[in-house]
Amino acid sequence: MKPEIGTVEAIFNNQEDHPLFTKPILQVINFEKAKRSGDEKSRYIISLSDGQYSIKGMISSTCATNFENDSIKNYSLVQINNFKIKFKGTIPFMYILEMERVGMSAVRLGNPISIQSKRLSNEPSSSNFDDNIRHGNIIQNKKNSNEPSMSPNFDENVKESPSTYQTNSSNQNNSSNPTNSPNPTSSYLNNNSSNQTNNSKNNSPNPTSSYQNNTNSLKNNKISNPKDDSSVQATPIAALNPYSARWTIKGIVTVKSEIKHFTSQRGEGKLFSFELRDTSGQIKIVCFSDSVDLFYPLIVQNKTFEISKGTIKMANSQYTSSDYEIHLDKNSSVQLSLDIPQPPLTYNFIPISEISEPNKIFDVIGIIKESYPPSKITTKFNKEMKKKDIFIIDKTSTIRVTLWNRFVEENLEIGNIIALKGVKSSEFNGINLSTISTSLIFINPDLEESFSLKGWYDLYGKEVKIKREEERKLICEVKDYELEYSLICGTIMFIKEDSLWYNSCIGDQCNKKVVLEDNGGYRCEKCNKIYDDCNVRYMISVHVGDFTGQLWLTLFDEAATRIFGISAKDLKNLGDESPTHLQNIVKGLYYKEFYYKIKRKEEIYNNESRVRYNVLNTENLECGKEIRKMLSIIERSMVKVRIMVSKGIGIKVEILK
Repeated sequence: MKPEIGTVEAIFNNQEDHPLFTKPILQVINFEKAKRSGDEKSRYIISLSDGQYSIKGMISSTCATNFENDSIKNYSLVQINNFKIKFKGTIPFMYILEMERVGMSAVRLGNPISIQSKRLSNEPSSSNFDDNIRHGNIIQNKKNSNEPSMSPNFDENVKESPSTYQTNSSNQNNSSNPTNSPNPTSSYLNNNSSNQTNNSKNNSPNPTSSYQNNTNSLKNNKISNPKDDSSVQATPIAALNPYSARWTIKGIVTVKSEIKHFTSQRGEGKLFSFELRDTSGQIKIVCFSDSVDLFYPLIVQNKTFEISKGTIKMANSQYTSSDYEIHLDKNSSVQLSLDIPQPPLTYNFIPISEISEPNKIFDVIGIIKESYPPSKITTKFNKEMKKKDIFIIDKTSTIRVTLWNRFVEENLEIGNIIALKGVKSSEFNGINLSTISTSLIFINPDLEESFSLKGWYDLYGKEVKIKREEERKLICEVKDYELEYSLICGTIMFIKEDSLWYNSCIGDQCNKKVVLEDNGGYRCEKCNKIYDDCNVRYMISVHVGDFTGQLWLTLFDEAATRIFGISAKDLKNLGDESPTHLQNIVKGLYYKEFYYKIKRKEEIYNNESRVRYNVLNTENLECGKEIRKMLSIIERSMVKVRIMVSKGIGIKVEILK
């Protein structure tokens, strides 16, 4: 057993479907004990290699004995039986929970380099870019970026560009580090490059040279008119996979994004994407860094293109419903083709009641039940965005849909049928949907599902009020599946009495903790002001449990007020008057049951991964309602049988439906 090249890249990109991702075999090339003050647990930082690339890892305390008893040394071959991908800032690393030695080598295998500094593809992968975005490390061009999602945005008014382009690789800068560029237009192909400017920071050693190389390369390329290529045997998009060798796809560009700028550990970069559709399916095509300059001016929405020589990779299901996506590079070919008939749009509608998993892409059809006025929000990048909430209903349930930016301008009326293609699910106070840049919206579409739904709505749907009930989870499910948002029912086992409240700032929309000054004032570090008075707010730690496990929960002011029944200030005053009375109130909550809407938050502290659960909302347990729900579950789970006993035949058991 020895490491296989490609293992580290699969881990770094978090490609769970990759055959090398499960129980990978790697070589230990370095390890050191982590310095931790005030903690007796031993933890180690480790470097692991597959012979080509290396990746950092952190060893849990349960595996530390392997290093302390010299079972695992430098150059040992190990099998990682259980691990998780964690992030320190934007840098992914392995958090190893279980490992074993499977062999030993006298020397280091290969000449591995850090996967963080160089990638196999010499460009940012889609998975790595998604990680950067997930941690907020994205800087969007205010003029071009229009969506809150992680995917690029539509371009509705792209000018037509010259038809054919294939790069001259001899003139390309071999560096693929992400770079920023001015907004490309069709004039990019003009020979007069002096009119072009580069307003952004370039991550390459010589930004001026790199930009000029790209421009010179464009001058030397062959540009031709669209041709009749009916003789070319195009590969159906649905037949593509990462093992496809030579392929050429031909389809219509249904979506083209604007250019997005982002920041990663390697510096600044940019990308754009577009969707290509033929009669068999649709696929997302992504261009990074230099490829943006090469192909952005060529791609025109609603035009037909023939594309080949790209890299097919596993797609991130959070941003596309396709299994794969294509990355273009300097050797790729993009050719404008004669228009083909518009392929029929295919849907994969699912009932609203079956939308239960967050961070997935769905096609949904429903009728607009409620519509709210548009509003504006400002992101943490000081970018203003428009949003609009609607509620749609089908025969099974109802769900909230958030429309962003250009979708807000759609003419939506209550009672309209709306077909949503490629909307993303998320979980906050229940499952909801939102548009992303690649989403499509159709009002009153000419579909069979539309007529069926309209007939149902006219007869029954107008009077139906469907409340979407959130599925309750057990504590063991919350822990095992690492659910970000959950609804649980728990019994209070213990409440920490040493810190039930804190003094908070009285400033507008500021609840930060204040410090009592010598002059009797209260200083807020956030507001940088001293106030004469302060508020008292709850912040309590509660240990709750059910029959499957226990959790420590943190409750803040609103959630804790519902449990105690009085404000934090009133409880503090009672405690000042009679500490015994305060203790009786706290202990009176023991063994009471409540519903908790909780959010999971993971953080790294002193090289140790910690998980906290904050309570977003609490509700009292209604015993009658809970009993009826349990009886309903039991009844659905029961199997009715008929038992017949006959002489000479024996016993016959028949299951009744």
